[in-house]
Amino acid sequence: MYVIAWSARGPAKIGVAENPVARLSGLQSAHPYRLKIYYAVGTQSGDAAFRIEQKVLQDLAEFRMIGEWLKLVPSLLREHVNISAKALGLPTKVWKPTKAQLEQRLVNLKDFARLDELRRGEAAKQEAKILNISVRE
Repeated sequence: MYVIAWSARGPAKIGVAENPVARLSGLQSAHPYRLKIYYAVGTQSGDAAFRIEQKVLQDLAEFRMIGEWLKLVPSLLREHVNISAKALGLPTKVWKPTKAQLEQRLVNLKDFARLDELRRGEAAKQEAKILNISVRE
């Protein structure tokens, strides 16, 4: 299970993934802001993780946006994951990424930074064209 957000101010997404780093990379490609894993825990099984997730989503239905995104700060969502797991009697343990997972995330972040740099460069060229000024390559 994971809690992902782009800011400590929220909103935050709850989800289930065997590899939260890979899931983060998948979400990042469709998101305009850099996302971060604020919390991740392992459970005894995928079924246990889905049960916790469903309880959280039911309990916090009033804060639900689209999908599994909630109008909450990540720290509150993290606490509710822990409360829900205890209420269901399902043990969790803090998830820690492997070195390979962290290295893949670094590659993805570098790709994201390059893409962002290219976008800013294109935006500057378009603005210069509108203002009728030249841009040095």
